[in-house]
Amino acid sequence: MYKVTPYFLAVNSVALMSFWFYPIITTTCVFYGLGMPIHTARAFFDWMGALMLTAFCGSAFGMMWGCVLTDGI
Repeated sequence: MYKVTPYFLAVNSVALMSFWFYPIITTTCVFYGLGMPIHTARAFFDWMGALMLTAFCGSAFGMMWGCVLTDGI
């Protein structure tokens, strides 16, 4: 019904908030729960940035395979 580009942009824009919530929650739990050796705001946001980039890459990879494989396996 839709072409790939509008579908990809619509799904990513709608799911953007869920891509942010998981890394933020994980960062706050893991950063203080594991007792990281450096407790600075810079280290906290660096860790959060790394988790956000991983979440975005994983979701983009999943969307790519969803577009490539139209009929499921």
